[in-house]
Amino acid sequence: MQPAGRAAVREAVARDSLAADLRCSLFTSALQSYKRDSALRPFPASYTRHDCKDFEALFEKIQKLTGAPHTPVPVPDFLFEIEYSDPANAKFYETKGDRDLIYAFHGSRLENFHSILHNGLHCHLNKTSLFGEGTYLTSDLSLALIYSPHGHGWQRSLLGPILSCVAVCEVIDHPDVKCQTKKKDSKEIDRKRARIKHSEGGDIPPKYFVVTNNQLLRVKYLLVYSQKQAKSRASSQLSWFSSHWFTVLISLYLLLLLIVSVINSSAFQHFWNRAKR
Repeated sequence: MQPAGRAAVREAVARDSLAADLRCSLFTSALQSYKRDSALRPFPASYTRHDCKDFEALFEKIQKLTGAPHTPVPVPDFLFEIEYSDPANAKFYETKGDRDLIYAFHGSRLENFHSILHNGLHCHLNKTSLFGEGTYLTSDLSLALIYSPHGHGWQRSLLGPILSCVAVCEVIDHPDVKCQTKKKDSKEIDRKRARIKHSEGGDIPPKYFVVTNNQLLRVKYLLVYSQKQAKSRASSQLSWFSSHWFTVLISLYLLLLLIVSVINSSAFQHFWNRAKR
């Protein structure tokens, strides 16, 4: 940047620091988005090489200027391990062979996990297809949580009535698992593995994996988050009444009969007449 440009930036920051801070936040968010090719517009011309956007160099510069990003993530309330049958384990490890395993997170709505546990993750059921058809995973738990909103389970669950789930998946490191990875014995990105055919969004962003073969992944753990709900005294009383409404109505009815019988008794009528005199 030219000295005149730097001076103009400093002047703008000094004039309204909050507005400048907001623009930096929005810029960084667009840069880290999986839609960055379309979200980060305008793109800094100094980071364009031969009509190719150098996102990695730009991100490294942002890290130097602002520090490495760190997004705190909540600790799950429960952790479950998925146990597979011996034949299923044998088939998975036969497919794996000598390849490494990658562990990545998959976020989804609560109602989808019944099918995920019984049938696994399937590429053709995925609704997100910006970078091509496949099952989308991430190495960043905070990103997976975005796709896992809390949903209602059953009211008397020991885990809690409102839950959120994130799957921790075992992924076989295979060419059909598309991601940002470097070529063997090189610092260059393997472009063949970073892009899916007919991708609308270009290369797959860092921290993301797109699995195009269902046999290459399986759910190994489930992270479960329970939404805590503090019950007020009024709500607990209402809950008690809803559970015992029949008993309460019968008691009120008997009380009403007792009052009517007392009012109609001769002793009460004699007492009432004397009180009126």
